[in-house]
Amino acid sequence: MMGGFTKEPIVMMKMIRYPPSGLTRPGQFGVGAHTDFGGVTVLLQQPDREGLEVWVEEKQEWLSVPAMEDVYVINCGDMIQKWSGQQYRSAKHRVINKGNVERFSSATFWHGDFDATNPLNPNDPVKETVGQLLVKRFGFQFSLSKDLIASTRTMTAAS
Repeated sequence: MMGGFTKEPIVMMKMIRYPPSGLTRPGQFGVGAHTDFGGVTVLLQQPDREGLEVWVEEKQEWLSVPAMEDVYVINCGDMIQKWSGQQYRSAKHRVINKGNVERFSSATFWHGDFDATNPLNPNDPVKETVGQLLVKRFGFQFSLSKDLIASTRTMTAAS
């Protein structure tokens, strides 16, 4: 089952720099509140440079995530939330550099193979692929044309 999901996965890495808090305007975020859209995110934060916060729905408040040396923050994205039938939640989070020094982090986003379907439920009747879900999300974020989105569905169906 997992072989078709991990042969040629889409994996992206971002090195992220946040300016010192003294250089930002009031209310300006390093990264505003959002959920990750793909599969799994692995984050390595710069030790002792706080900034990552996770929204705790039950308490209606932001919880600070400690930035510790050699500790990874692992998060599932919207795709896993959808495919698990909401059993695994994609955490809403944001980043506010709280120090008056630069803050760095490294985020790796692992999504699975472009043409893979739900590995958590092979009988999922929807059959949306990783590629279709990503294009749909990018289309929403970047206003991709309907023709481009449709051509991705055709490419995936032909695979």
